[in-house]
Parts: sequence; structure tokens; C-alpha cells
Amino acid sequence: MGLKSKGMRPFNLTLYLSITTLIAVILLTLCITYFFGHKLTESIMVVSERYALNIARGIGFQIFRDFTLPLRLRGETVNLQDPSQLRLLHRVVRDNLSGFGIEHLDIYDETGKVIYSTDVKRIGWIEADDPHIEQALKGEIVSFVETRSIKLPIGKTREISTIVTCVPIGLKKGEQERVERFKGIFCLRQDITPLRIFLLRTKATIVGGILAFMALFFAVLLLIARSADNIIRRQTETIRRKNQELEELEKLKRDLINMIVHDMKNPLTAITGNIDLVLEGIGGEVQPRQREFLKRAQLNGQRLLAMISNLLDISKMEEGKLVLEKAPFNLREVVDEVVADSMAIAVEEDKEITVDIPEGLPPLNADREMIRRVLANLVSNAIKHTFEGGHIKIAARMKGEEMWISVQDDGEGIPPEYHQKIFEKFARVKEKKLGYKTDTGLGLAFCKLAVEAHGGRIWVESEVGKGSTFTFTIPASTAQSE
Repeated sequence: MGLKSKGMRPFNLTLYLSITTLIAVILLTLCITYFFGHKLTESIMVVSERYALNIARGIGFQIFRDFTLPLRLRGETVNLQDPSQLRLLHRVVRDNLSGFGIEHLDIYDETGKVIYSTDVKRIGWIEADDPHIEQALKGEIVSFVETRSIKLPIGKTREISTIVTCVPIGLKKGEQERVERFKGIFCLRQDITPLRIFLLRTKATIVGGILAFMALFFAVLLLIARSADNIIRRQTETIRRKNQELEELEKLKRDLINMIVHDMKNPLTAITGNIDLVLEGIGGEVQPRQREFLKRAQLNGQRLLAMISNLLDISKMEEGKLVLEKAPFNLREVVDEVVADSMAIAVEEDKEITVDIPEGLPPLNADREMIRRVLANLVSNAIKHTFEGGHIKIAARMKGEEMWISVQDDGEGIPPEYHQKIFEKFARVKEKKLGYKTDTGLGLAFCKLAVEAHGGRIWVESEVGKGSTFTFTIPASTAQSE
């Protein structure tokens, strides 16, 4: 069951996804709006400037030709001080500008002086210091947009946007470098306010469409998030109930096992005790055949008691209730006890047990009974899974800060996929030749918990057909006397 902290609120998937999605939608909308709005405006303005430039080129050439041709035919030179020439120029300009939406036209001489303008007040102005005019005076074609505000009769202001295009006069195509033929510049001012309004409306339409789409997208995501949140909540609640049921079942199982084990242990202890008394001749002389049967009953009773003890201690260690009784002891003495207890069945099955423990090993400061039972389980496991005529070796060494204790056999071995699993409760390995050998799957689980309770490790190295070596370690803090 989960623990609830005061003041903490459960994770709200809908709220989380709503906030993150809203932020993402806003950022995405801004990016798309800027990109499309900027690109659209830029593209339309480029097209407009090119259009205005083409008009300026065409009109400039046409006006220049229509104005100068009659003068050349009459043998006159250009003189805008002449009223007849000025009237001719006005007529030519009016005829050529009609239908193009031109706000007004300026003609500059090579000094930057306005020598003609549809706005008469501008005639005579000198604008050589204007950077655009200065650039055009150098023989370059210039096109730019300028915006100004005008006051309306109702007291409001209105922005007017104009494309100004300046084209050199008197230069033929491909002759821009021949500055000596330059005669002035021709500037058209074209009102593009309707175009600017169209761009603003188009941009607003795009932004509105994007916002509407994103709002719909956000609503769909929110709906999906709410549905997912509801599903997750239901699944979480189902998992919580299942966990609670599993915990209750686990507790019931532990209680049942403990009850059965306790109820079995006392009568089984009495049975094995009475067998010991009979074997000692308390009830009279025991015949050899009877002694053989009693020995087998005694051995199996001891195995059953060991299994019960393992099960009880595993349960205690899992619940953290088992207290280790540490005290310094001689490892060799414990190993000799385990060998003595196992020798009868080893001899019966024609299996040899050897010990390789060097002199001078420090005493172990650990729970003596726990270490003895770990060794007993490993030796019993080795005897059980070794063929007749096989060998079992118990060894111990100090390696660095740890004491390594191992039990090696030359049995059938364990497949790699079981090297970790065999240390779990009730785990069993199906071997090709030996079968299950009535393993309960508790001995190695007990060994793992007991070794880890001392701060050590346990593992197996095994290859099918070449035997197994079980090794466990005891840290130096418990391997040496304090």
C-alpha cells in the first residue's frame, strides 16, 4: 500500500499536459505566425518593388523618348525653362502615368536638383544629401519603401506607404558603367497603402487561422489527456487494489507457513529425538537391519528439520526480525563439523569430500550457526547434484578485504540462465541426468539472505557437464576479530 504524505497532492496528468501543451501551442503559434507573416510580407514587397521597378524603367524610357523625340525633330535642346517644353513634358508625363496609380514623379539632374515634378512645389529642390538619391546619382537603380503619416479631417492620422523607384536617365541596358552619358535620374512614387492594408488583413487572417487551428489542436490534445488521465487513474487504482490484495495474500501465506512450520517442528523434533534414543539402545538391542531403517529415518528427519529451519529463518530475514549473534570462531572447526555430518551420505553414494583451508586464517567474527548452515546447505547441494564417484572440495582464502569460502563439485553443472534464479525461493533446475533430486528451492535462498545479512556476496560459477563452484564472501570487518 502506498504511503501518503500530508500536504502532498497526487500527480495530475491532465493539468500537466494542459500547461505544457498550452505553452507549446503558444510558442508554435508565435513561430508560425512570425515565419509566415514575415515571409509573406517580404515576398509581396519584393514582388511589388520589382513591379514598381519595371514600371519605372518602362515609363522612364517612354517619357524620355516621347519628350526628347519632338525636340530633336525641331532641332531644339532640352530646356525646361521654356514654357512650351514644360507643357509638352506635362502632357507626356500625364499620358504615360495614367492607369498606374503613380502618386507623383520627380526628375533630377546630375547634381541632385529636382528639375521637374508633378508636385510643382518640389521643383528646384536639391536632395543630393539623400542617401537613396545619392546612390541613384552614381548610376545605380534604387528602390525603397517609405512610410509617412497624414492627418485626417476627423482628427485621426493615417499611414501612407509609398514605393520610391529611381532609375538613371540616358543609359541603355548594359551601359551602366558609361557614366559620361548619364543625364539624371527618374523617380516614381507609387502609393502602396492598399497593398499594405491587404498585407495586414492577410496576416491577420493567417494569424486567426493559425490560432483557430491551434485552439482546436489544443482542445483535442486536452481531451486525449483527460481520457488518458482517467485511464491511468483507473489503472492505478486497480493496481493499488491488486497490490493490497497481494500484500494480504502474502501476509496470509507467511502466517500459514509459519503456523504449519511451527506445528511441524515440535513433533518432528520429538520423532528424531526418539529415533536417537532407540539407536542408542534405550529401548533394547537394535538389530542391524532395524538400525539401517532407523538411520534413514533419522537422516530424512534431520533434512526435514533443516528445511523447516531454513523456511523459518528466511521468513525472519525477509521481515528483518532475525538477529545475528556474532562472535569470533575458527572456520576450520565449523567446516570439519559440516564434513562429519555429511560424510555418511557421501560415503554411501561413493562421493569424496576434501578440505583446502590454509593455516593462519583469522577467526570469523560472525554468526557461527548461520555460517555452519550456509556451508551445510552448499555441501548438501553439492552431494545431491554430483554423480557417484564424484568429488566435493571446500576451500577458504583471504582476498584483499574479504574472506572467500567456496564449495566446488564436478557434477552435471547449471545452465547459465539459472545462475541468478537458483538463489530465489522455491527455484528448481531441471537437469538432464539428475532430474530435480527433490530440491525444495529453499537452501540457496537461505544462503543468499544469510550471507547478505553479514554484508557479503554469494554467486555460482558453473558450466554444464563440468560441475559448479559456489562462492560466498565475508567482509574484512567481520572476517577478522575485533
